[in-house]
Amino acid sequence: RGFIMKIIALDIGSSFLKSAILDTKADTLTHKTRTPTPARLPGEDASCFEIDADLLYQGVIGLVDDQIQNEPEIGGSFFSTQMHGFVIAQGTQAITPYLSWQDSRAERPKPGGSDLQELEEKLGPETIRHMGTRYKAGIAACSMYAYLKDHPLDLTGAMFHTLGSYLIYRMNGAQCHACHLTSAASTGFADAPKGCWNRDTIDAVGASALQFPKIVSETEPLGSYKGIPLFADIGDHQASVYGSAKTIDNILSSVVITLGTGGIACAPAKGFVEADMEVRPFFEGNSLMTITRQPGGRAVDVIIDFYADLLSAVAGKPVDKQDIWQAMWQAVPGDTRNLSVKPDFYIDQGEGAITQIGHANLTAGNLFAATLDGLATAYAASIEKLKALNPGIDRIVLCGGKLSKNEEMRKRIETATGLPTVFSPNEDEALWGLGHIAQRI
Repeated sequence: RGFIMKIIALDIGSSFLKSAILDTKADTLTHKTRTPTPARLPGEDASCFEIDADLLYQGVIGLVDDQIQNEPEIGGSFFSTQMHGFVIAQGTQAITPYLSWQDSRAERPKPGGSDLQELEEKLGPETIRHMGTRYKAGIAACSMYAYLKDHPLDLTGAMFHTLGSYLIYRMNGAQCHACHLTSAASTGFADAPKGCWNRDTIDAVGASALQFPKIVSETEPLGSYKGIPLFADIGDHQASVYGSAKTIDNILSSVVITLGTGGIACAPAKGFVEADMEVRPFFEGNSLMTITRQPGGRAVDVIIDFYADLLSAVAGKPVDKQDIWQAMWQAVPGDTRNLSVKPDFYIDQGEGAITQIGHANLTAGNLFAATLDGLATAYAASIEKLKALNPGIDRIVLCGGKLSKNEEMRKRIETATGLPTVFSPNEDEALWGLGHIAQRI
């Protein structure tokens, strides 16, 4: 195939479906559009997080069709997708909703233990260690195990899909049932080091009758939509890390911190390594040593909510939280005068404490700054674990949401870690990561 110049880059997220035209030669991202991701289906059980799969498909088709109108000369459509969830379909017809990574039904308390605990005992530690994702309620293996107990289905001839493989299978007219290893591993059904599906996991979940997609390279076309080649679904985390630098060589000695509502710290490693953390598939012969459940914007939101509650109590009317955020950023104290915040409440564990309060240091500015310092200190501890496995780490790259683009946050992480810390060169890192793949074709 010839050099792909312009592509449709799609980022299928939890909040928004995003698209853009990426010109790999001019290094530009244009015609950026986004639409809200369809809302979760209503239901009384708060642990269930289901989305109408057809609405997701129609939303993505709408974005692609609009981009074709914007730019008729397209070399391919590339997908970055939210990970961990699944769809079951008969042909192109979904017979389940899309069960998102936010689905937690597998950890509902039951006599004798949750479905999550029950499946863990069936699988054993060796299988779980090689999944390429953290074992948790929201991965497809766990949520399907719980779902099939509540919704017995005849799976004969049915297909298992990652979110991306479902979209691509419908778009290519049911010609190719395939997905990428970054998405396959995120479901919990794969053996990541071997790059294949794990039949023991599939059997343990009760999904042996399902047809699983072929696991393919990111550079292999999977049929076409309106004459435009389609390429396999890439996990959004890996796409963002890939797009956080100009080339992969720029991040081989880096820790990449994806800092948004929550946070992830990761570092590339050659091949697949054994480590006491997630080891996720990556690109160009590398894996990602990954530490999840790191603090992010959600932790700082707790402090902002506290300020809003105080101000509204004094003023007798609601206060705009964005105004509070803006005011706090305008004058962040460099020295909190020993006030300290432990932000480990962000995963409902740990102290979540404000400590070392003195007679004059408990101020709004100090509390906000100490919270930022708490985030930086948490990342410093994670980075030490990554450096123990890769002593060549010599810098930090920040990517993700607004918090990752903030100079004050960057300086505090640099101070806490002792490593030079830089912003990724682009916004919309996941879309740029797809551009790197197109450049390799």
